[in-house]
Amino acid sequence: KEHGVWLSLGGVQEDSGVPMEGSDPPKNKVNNSHVLIDPQGQVASVYRKIHLFDVDLSATGGPKLLESSFTNPGDPNQANVVPETPMGSLGLAICYDMRFPYLFQRLRFEKGADVLTAPSAYTVPTGRAHWHALLRSRAIENQCFMVAAAQVGRHWPGKRLSYGHSIIIDPWGAVVADLGGASNKTPVVPEDATLVPLDEDMLTAPTPDAEKVNDEESVEGAFVGAVVVNLTPE
Repeated sequence: KEHGVWLSLGGVQEDSGVPMEGSDPPKNKVNNSHVLIDPQGQVASVYRKIHLFDVDLSATGGPKLLESSFTNPGDPNQANVVPETPMGSLGLAICYDMRFPYLFQRLRFEKGADVLTAPSAYTVPTGRAHWHALLRSRAIENQCFMVAAAQVGRHWPGKRLSYGHSIIIDPWGAVVADLGGASNKTPVVPEDATLVPLDEDMLTAPTPDAEKVNDEESVEGAFVGAVVVNLTPE
């Protein structure tokens, strides 16, 4: 409310009401939730993560991350889209969801999302291999912007190292903003940050026109805007 901005918060832990097996003292599992707050401070939407991330690489010295042991999955029929934001209609997802294209297709083609969002905390090895590839794929196949905030550095507490690279990708799959990884000590938004307009005519063009999507003067009428950060990826 103080700054008149929208906030995308994820993942937020909510009490799911579902008991956690074997817990002593007894406690409930949580929902891993993506909460969208509007400029009036009201909760515009809550998406509860459907696809939980379970991996055990301890035998090879890697992490053991069993999200299902403490998290309850959300309703698989969810398709949360918030219309009429300054960036257009926002589709909500979280992290591991990006490996399941059908969810993003529903958000885009059934619910009319203009921008797909997926706040995340990727491990470093998986991030190096798949982060950019998966997000670019979701942007290209759905022909819309993909915005993914990403936790970076060591946390939980000190046991986990996350890849980072908060990112904005345009409908052609071009990375127009990347805040880098753990080696970027203090990522900043440069003073000349601009808006990248989404020219709807461009989406039906037979060949990509990379300059057109970055040319504000080429767009007439409504457009979807995203902050562009001109930083070199790590």
